[in-house]
Amino acid sequence: MKKATIMSMLLLGIFCLNASAQSSSLRNRFAAMQQKLDQPFDEYVNTINKEFEEFRDSINKSFADFMEKSGWPKVPVKEGEVKPKRKEIPPVIFDEGKNKEQERKDENKKDEKAKDNKSNKPKQEEALLPVKIIPVIEVPTDTLPVPQPTPVAPIRENEEAKDYAEFTVFGTPMKVRWGNLQQFKLEGDNEKAIAKAFRYLTDSEYNNLIRDCLSNRMEYNLCDWAYYKMLQAMTEKACGAGTNEARIAQGILLNQSGYSVRFGYDPENKDLYFLVKTASSPYGMSVAILDDGYFYSLEKVKSRYLCVFNTPYPGEQVFSFDVSPLPTFASQPSDDRTISSGSYSVEACSSVNKNLIDFFATYPASYTKENIMFQWTSYANTPISQEVKDKLYPKLEKIIEGTDQKTAVNMLLNWVQTGFRYETDNVVWGEERSFFAEESLYYPYCDCEDRSILFSHLVRDLLKLDVVLVYYPGHMATAVNFTEDVKGDYLELHGRKFIIADGTYIGAPVGRTMPGMSNEKAKVSLLKKEM
Repeated sequence: MKKATIMSMLLLGIFCLNASAQSSSLRNRFAAMQQKLDQPFDEYVNTINKEFEEFRDSINKSFADFMEKSGWPKVPVKEGEVKPKRKEIPPVIFDEGKNKEQERKDENKKDEKAKDNKSNKPKQEEALLPVKIIPVIEVPTDTLPVPQPTPVAPIRENEEAKDYAEFTVFGTPMKVRWGNLQQFKLEGDNEKAIAKAFRYLTDSEYNNLIRDCLSNRMEYNLCDWAYYKMLQAMTEKACGAGTNEARIAQGILLNQSGYSVRFGYDPENKDLYFLVKTASSPYGMSVAILDDGYFYSLEKVKSRYLCVFNTPYPGEQVFSFDVSPLPTFASQPSDDRTISSGSYSVEACSSVNKNLIDFFATYPASYTKENIMFQWTSYANTPISQEVKDKLYPKLEKIIEGTDQKTAVNMLLNWVQTGFRYETDNVVWGEERSFFAEESLYYPYCDCEDRSILFSHLVRDLLKLDVVLVYYPGHMATAVNFTEDVKGDYLELHGRKFIIADGTYIGAPVGRTMPGMSNEKAKVSLLKKEM
């Protein structure tokens, strides 16, 4: 019988008796019985912990032995796909006069058609531009947050006292008990050296190190990429930046944390690497195609070949580039930035955490072959930090308070259209680079997808409305699912209308499609609303 059940029965018996007459005696008896129960329960826990430890030790020993004795086939390594360059369509200024003239012509055509058909239907109050249903691409389930990997078995803390070593990750002090990691040296550059290193760093002496790394992952909300950057900062401080020791230590710690890792060495350049299986394909990273999928090196591989130990570890999980929730790095606020709209007199002040901006700068954009929209939805589904919301949102909420949904969305849309300076990624960065919402609030320039991502957050967070990203070749906009009656250009998704809202069609209200956009070639993706 479990201890909790025994305790419940004892407590029930105690409270059924006359407490006033026997309380002192019962407390003494209860304490004595609890003491007797605690001893075997603690022994039971210790037994379980010991069994877990023996189980993990057995797996690690067998894994290292097989690593040393098995063949390491020579595997081709390719450069990852380069981010495609897109010819972006520049912003267009909305001309209300031209649009009204076009609407008048459209109305005349409708009237003439109605007469020809001898229709008695009344004339619509508001003219709509021709609308076609846009094909839909749903976000695959593997782009949504999934539980992070965990060790194959609980790791028992080493009771021997160890001093903490401190290091910094994106301006955030962290600490671990790394033991003798600074003295860790590889004895060669082949499979035997890696196997020996695996035995060394999975010894119980390093249990505290793995536990502390996982504790930091939890405490600071480190997504997989942030967790890797933490391991990189820690191992490079202990073993030296860019060293084989640092890389192999990172790979072993990822392996022991539950990630799908493969080890490899370059016999020509004497470099050692680890590769991870990822949920999506990062642009520009070296990749090896193994029997069980694509594995990427998180550092550039110099050679075109690696000798790889391609054996899965029990319970391993893929490495994800999802950034949700946001890492809680130490706060280093940027200077306040006031952003004003050209219409509606919308003005709001923002400030972002520069440590988070530095983290975003390292983030590798990725894609999936099944979903062209993933490279943008992964950014749009990353939440805005609470500290930014606390500073920016109250002013915006006050401005749109009391307005109908259409007016509120138009206010936010115009703020994005006119409050930010436009420039293409190729001019500013020399390559395609999407922004997380907070980066648009920090950097001086942004383009169509950046504005769409930021605007989608404002509508989802402030108005609780569903939003889709709408991708035309060379251009991106959004569409909003209003719960009030709003007219304008729209698309249909699962029987619901989404009204077009374009952050780069300057001055255009909701319901206006930027000239030249072909709905036949457009694709959409529904974003998460609960942020």
